[in-house]
Amino acid sequence: MFRILYLAIFTLLAALILWLHMVPPEISELQTSEEGMIEQLSTISWFAAAGLMAVYVWQSAWRPGMWAVLLLVCCALREMDYHRIFTGQSLLSSRFYFKGQVPWEQRLLGLAIIALLTYAVWCFFRAALPRWWQGLKRKEGPALAVAAVFGLGLLSKGIDRLHGTLSDFGLWHERSLPITFAIVEEVLELGMPLLTLVAILHFWWNSRSSSRAAN
Repeated sequence: MFRILYLAIFTLLAALILWLHMVPPEISELQTSEEGMIEQLSTISWFAAAGLMAVYVWQSAWRPGMWAVLLLVCCALREMDYHRIFTGQSLLSSRFYFKGQVPWEQRLLGLAIIALLTYAVWCFFRAALPRWWQGLKRKEGPALAVAAVFGLGLLSKGIDRLHGTLSDFGLWHERSLPITFAIVEEVLELGMPLLTLVAILHFWWNSRSSSRAAN
């Protein structure tokens, strides 16, 4: 069942990329904008993954999972551009802290948020990394899905960097190229929460199956 879900996600992503290339550029730009369908689906999916993880943590009493809930909520807030809430610059950018126009109070708050997120990442991965690595070696679905999430994240970030670099150097010769970059980047980012959501559900299912077998 879960193989079908994973396959359905990648099929959906491919279909979205194809559809957004077939429709007029104005529609593609609208759907991949901050207020567009792709961004909205990504936000909803991240919140859904956080909610599902919270229920799993509550039922299983796996306390490190609460850090995962926090990180998933932060992913959703990032999709809503909350990381640019102060000055329009990302809290994750070094320019936010070294640019003179940003008030020092906002810099301190930004550093506190980064410190909290860093601590959350450390706490969660310290508990989850060994289990994930073992699952990856056994080629278990949830572990492979999480690896795919990181892969999609790196790929989308690479596309975003390339997009920015080419724009800075004025290397665009056709309007369709920036649109293509935006389409692929946003659709790949949508795949991340969708895979995360199914991976959590799959892991939960496997855990319950193991518990039944043990009893």
